Amino acid sequence: FRSAFICGVDLSYSLLKEGRKIHKLSVFNCSALTLPFKNHSFELIIMNGTFNQIKEKKKLLDEIKRISSNISGDLIVCDIYKKDKIVEIEEGTTFNINCAFTKDGLLSFFEKSGFKFINAVFADDYTKDLGVFSGLWKVH
Repeated sequence: FRSAFICGVDLSYSLLKEGRKIHKLSVFNCSALTLPFKNHSFELIIMNGTFNQIKEKKKLLDEIKRISSNISGDLIVCDIYKKDKIVEIEEGTTFNINCAFTKDGLLSFFEKSGFKFINAVFADDYTKDLGVFSGLWKVH
């Protein structure tokens, strides 16, 4: 990846500062809903612990489609999911659990948003009510 452009995006300037210092990343202090990149400029986008933090998920995925390569755009998302759609956790939790989908809801949402499911790993042992997933989608 030596010739690749690798960057970090976050609302937290202090986290970006750490990323720049430790990993020597190009960093952008902005919202994932309004990314400062040209159309079709990334072949791979990775979101780790971000998906459930953003309530406007459809807008987020539209923005990811906009900046993803038409030819080979891939999206990797790692986050938590609800084992049962009824689970409600007190607001203000670290992972914004109430914005999480169930496994079926997650897969359906991405498909309806124009992403082709490639593969995912769902680990059910995070807590009684939650699991952790890592999924790969093709942007199309």
